[in-house]
Amino acid sequence: MSEDQLHKIQEVNLSYVTNLDRIDKYASNENKMKFAEAATTELSVKLDAIMGPDNRKKYMEYILEKLDE
Repeated sequence: MSEDQLHKIQEVNLSYVTNLDRIDKYASNENKMKFAEAATTELSVKLDAIMGPDNRKKYMEYILEKLDE
C-alpha cells in the first residue's frame, strides 16, 4: 500500500474508534449495538474505497488475528 493509503486508513480507523467511544458514552444501552453496527458498516465502506474489497477483507482478518493474540 502507498503512504497515502496508509495515512487514509489511519484517519478512518481513528474516526471509527472515536465514534465507538461517543456511542459508548452517549447512546442509550438499547441503541448502542445498532449505532456500533452502523459505524462498522461505514468503516467497511470507507476501507473498501481506499484499498478495495479484497484487500479490506484480508486487512480485517489480520486485525482479528492480532486481537486474538
